[in-house]
Amino acid sequence: MALNLERTRQRQEQWREAVLARTDGDPNERTGAMVEYYWRVGQALHWEGDRSAAADAFRSGAESALHYVEWILPRLQPRLAPGLSPVTHMGAVMAALAGEKQTAHRLFTYAADLAGGLVPGRPRDRSVPLGDPREAHPNDILDELARHPLIRAYSLLRLGVFEGIQALLLPADGQGDPAWHESVDIFAILDSARACLERSKAEGLGTFFAERGQLPVLDELARILTGRGGSPEAAHAALDRYWNRIRDIGDFLSIYPLVLDLQSAFPEVFGQVVEV
Repeated sequence: MALNLERTRQRQEQWREAVLARTDGDPNERTGAMVEYYWRVGQALHWEGDRSAAADAFRSGAESALHYVEWILPRLQPRLAPGLSPVTHMGAVMAALAGEKQTAHRLFTYAADLAGGLVPGRPRDRSVPLGDPREAHPNDILDELARHPLIRAYSLLRLGVFEGIQALLLPADGQGDPAWHESVDIFAILDSARACLERSKAEGLGTFFAERGQLPVLDELARILTGRGGSPEAAHAALDRYWNRIRDIGDFLSIYPLVLDLQSAFPEVFGQVVEV
């Protein structure tokens, strides 16, 4: 793992130099492209024990994400909203890991909307039917790997928002067409993510450990935060299982920062699985 991280960091440094050397295109696009660089490098530095340098990298990544997202939001078309949620979510997690609470809150708020096909600050046009090319396609909001529903659920839990959520949902059994709901709770979002994963499994589509393993963690967290059961012991066990799903560098780069963020944000729920 250490060797893979070092190679990753070397490749990222080369990629960074190539991005910064570009003279074509909009400089804001290059800013957005830097978010993943800081995401990867910050993790490598943190794993190596250089917490100060890691925090600096995460802070720079969060600032880049916020700049990029707020640059694009005024002209963002709703149909493209879900595609902007991963970079926004990365920025939110990096801001939290760098101790930038206000920036983290802002980016988690953006990510929660974007992942649901909503443009922050703009209400959904109820006169536009589902599937209209002006709106996010249902298959983009409810993607086969459940990445967008999970980003949404994760962001809402980090924001402490559990009810009154606008959402496009799949039926809990995964059968039938998705429908728009004006007010649901966090469990409906988690159920829809589960339905996405089950539908993919039934159709023979692969799902990454990083997605399938995240759902039990968020389930336990939601139950505890809403007072609907759950226990710190079960939550810790779920987070530990999620951590132990890491098989390669790709899993590590998806799972490690979320484990760090969750146990830092909710120490009374998760305890410590890895060193912060």
